[in-house]
Amino acid sequence: MPGPQLASVMDLAVDRVQQGMRISDSAEAGVVLFEIVMDVLVRELTDEPGAVRLLERTVGTLQRGIGLRLQVGSAAYDSFLLNTVTDVNRRGYLSLARDIHDQMGNSLSVALRQIDLYEMTLGEVDEDLSSRLKAVRQAVHESLLMARDMVSGLRRHARDAPLKTALTAFVESMDITETEAKVYVNGSESWAPPETLDELYVLLRECLRNSFAHARADKIVVRVDIAPHEIHAIVGDDGCGFDLSDQPARKTINGLTGIRERVALLDGTVAFSSALGKGTTVKCWVPIREEATTHGQ
Repeated sequence: MPGPQLASVMDLAVDRVQQGMRISDSAEAGVVLFEIVMDVLVRELTDEPGAVRLLERTVGTLQRGIGLRLQVGSAAYDSFLLNTVTDVNRRGYLSLARDIHDQMGNSLSVALRQIDLYEMTLGEVDEDLSSRLKAVRQAVHESLLMARDMVSGLRRHARDAPLKTALTAFVESMDITETEAKVYVNGSESWAPPETLDELYVLLRECLRNSFAHARADKIVVRVDIAPHEIHAIVGDDGCGFDLSDQPARKTINGLTGIRERVALLDGTVAFSSALGKGTTVKCWVPIREEATTHGQ
């Protein structure tokens, strides 16, 4: 399924979830559609020459079409749920960070000021009391630093996925209104080392740049799925496409050599599919080393 069609089906699936529809409702709708179309086909094709063969081909096409849309819709449904859970977690992190900052942080700051005032009021005190005040001050100060570290850590966890943020920012910086670009990133970025994500960003940015510059596309879709041991990324557009057998086009117009080299640096694999007038799709698979996975966890 071309990138724009994929985006349309995914958008439709997300809209259905937001309206309270379940994935089983889509499956039931597919069954009803199949039964209705079959009833019409049998009635209309019964007396046609070669009716059996024509019916077989039509049924096969219908099954594949419904099945593919259910498959893509199911993936979009899963992605929507994952993104919803991520957003809930993000809001929870921010809420907890605010509570720690506003309550614990402020209370500890007040405690430090009270110690300062107490020392000023006492003036000259005996050495034993002075050492105790210093110990209390140190304990409160360390607690305040710990609270600030906790707030900082929670806010880091709460931020949007850096890869999606970076790709979206690049799309916006291109400021090309006639082309709609959508970015989907699923999975936890903690599963991959930062160096891999940085290189993947450069790779996907190059794919986007090629589509914007050469494809004359109406829509571009970027989808990244991060699993504990592999990253799968797709960039597809509905643009003019090109002939893969045309060596000059492959090397200069679309920069495929540079993309291959970047994927090779990540020990990954890449596949290109394109045809004149039918858009271009770039798929890449990047492994995540076991030690990197362990470190990310």
